[in-house]
Amino acid sequence: MAKEILSVGDLPRKSEVSADEIAAAADAYLKAESAKPFAFKSGHTLDVAKSIEMHPQAKKLLADEAAKLLRIGQRTFDGHVARGDIAYIAIGLGEKRIRKQFDPEDIAQFWER
Repeated sequence: MAKEILSVGDLPRKSEVSADEIAAAADAYLKAESAKPFAFKSGHTLDVAKSIEMHPQAKKLLADEAAKLLRIGQRTFDGHVARGDIAYIAIGLGEKRIRKQFDPEDIAQFWER
């Protein structure tokens, strides 16, 4: 029988990994992106870098993250978005307050101008 591949979300639901362990895996990745796959006490491993690579939404940035990346203030960033200088991806169905995410490639293109 083929081995079941569990998602990160499945592990806590099946009580195989705690939320604290998942947070520790994320912290280890943030300290060193080249870190080896994180080994949980249960024997499961998580390659955070590969997980991000395989999940396109994980690469997207929120407005505050994008502003910090560009080293500009939030109001300045919002002004560039409003003028159309920085492209965004509308998230959700809201029409009054549109939730926005930003592709790192779009942020890089803005930076290069």
